[in-house]
Amino acid sequence: MVRPTRRQKKSFAFEGLVITSGHEFFTERGYIPGEPLPRELQKFFEDCYAFALRQIGYHGTDRNILSAVIHLDETTPHLQLYYIPIVDKGRKKVYAKDERGKTLRNAKGSPVQAKDSSGKSIFTSAKLKRPKVCSSEFWEQRGAQISFGNLQDEFHEQVAWRYGLERGEVGSNKKHTTKYQWQKQQQEQELAEKNAALTQANSQIEEADRTLHDKNANISAAEKKLEQIQFRADLAEGRQAYAERATQKLESERERLTREVDLSRPPRKRSNRRAEKSPTKSRSPLSLRRMRGSKKNWSTASKTSTGSLPNCKNRKRRKQF
Repeated sequence: MVRPTRRQKKSFAFEGLVITSGHEFFTERGYIPGEPLPRELQKFFEDCYAFALRQIGYHGTDRNILSAVIHLDETTPHLQLYYIPIVDKGRKKVYAKDERGKTLRNAKGSPVQAKDSSGKSIFTSAKLKRPKVCSSEFWEQRGAQISFGNLQDEFHEQVAWRYGLERGEVGSNKKHTTKYQWQKQQQEQELAEKNAALTQANSQIEEADRTLHDKNANISAAEKKLEQIQFRADLAEGRQAYAERATQKLESERERLTREVDLSRPPRKRSNRRAEKSPTKSRSPLSLRRMRGSKKNWSTASKTSTGSLPNCKNRKRRKQF
């Protein structure tokens, strides 16, 4: 049973481990987002879980494993595992001793820790009475600063090479992001894209506003010009109407003056030319009428008022008929 320890500001309750590969590794083996994993990929994650138990499980068991889940809700499938770093061994300081085998002490009376030739403090491993939670001791037993590199090497030797995977970049300083951090990065990226789109839209709106302003200015200038043309047309129409009224007035005045002049003139004496003519020169016209039928029907239509026959010229015409 794990012994509860006093909580510190920098203490860890549990830790996480993520095992995955590149996106191409999964697509080449038939992975389709939204569908169950193919059997080969299931076997891959089973081998990964067995490797995690050997490396971080308490004595190779799952007693300190809190959860182990295969996530398919992100870009690449991955095994996410949470565990408690439990240790049953601890580091014990090695104290320096004198020639008689007694522990050396400093001026304050505290024991002096032994150091190696390079000046580093010397520790020894000791069995604890009860297991405890300690992340530093947990990874110190697995190589301390090179523990993660050792973990990568062992994963490649025990699992990765069987599936055609290569060892990750040695000395890489890449860090895994949690789901919350990944979602935050995605949201920040989406926000940046939306801000860029908003900036572009604002620039387009400003350009449209400038174009609209120019068009409104052109429309205002055209309206002013149209008003001037309309004013000139109205002025010309008014002048034409005035000229027509003046013309009508002059015509009326001319007609009135003409009537007055005609009324002021004396009447003209007309001579009877017919009465002055000689009565001997008067002739009565010969009226002929064409009758249907034979020549017997042709006759003189009328005679003169004195009862005399027509003159010689008329007689000649008659003979011709």
